[in-house]
Parts: sequence; C-alpha cells; structure tokens
Amino acid sequence: MKKLQTDLDYVCFSDLTKSLTGQHTEIGEELTIYQGNEANMFFYPRENTCNIPYQSINHLDVEKITQSANPYCIVVSGGNVDINLEKGFSDKLVGLN
Repeated sequence: MKKLQTDLDYVCFSDLTKSLTGQHTEIGEELTIYQGNEANMFFYPRENTCNIPYQSINHLDVEKITQSANPYCIVVSGGNVDINLEKGFSDKLVGLN
C-alpha cells in the first residue's frame, strides 16, 4: 500500500465540463483551472500535490460518480484514503461505492 502526502485533505473526482454541485463546490471552483486537460481525479489542496495535481483514470464512470456531487471528494486521513470501486457484470465503466 502506498501512502499519499499527509498534508492532502481530499481526493476528488470531477467532470469539469459540468456544473459544480454538492458540498465541495468551493474545491471545484479551484479545480476549474484544469479545465481542458484530460483529468477526472484531483488531489486537494493542489498546492500540496508535489506537481501532480490531477490524473486521468481510464474507464471510470465519472458521470455516475458525480451524479449527486460534482466534485465528489473523499477525505484523506494521515495519508490514507479508502476508495471502493464497483463494477457490475454488465457495466462498461467502473464506479465508486
């Protein structure tokens, strides 16, 4: 298991081409500087990301993940984050649970 920077607060998933919704819209506002990049996963706060503020995860169902909140953010605690992936037999893309 690899640890993240301990000074990160969140790992967020977002579709920056869509409206920001949910409790982390302020984080989403900061992430919009990456609009136009192939990116769907972000580390926050971005000044603590060691020059790797975002990633593009292939085969990720970002539309489903951000259905109720865009960005969808998961708390980082002590450099650890729990991300539960889910994919049904007939699903083409991977989601989060």
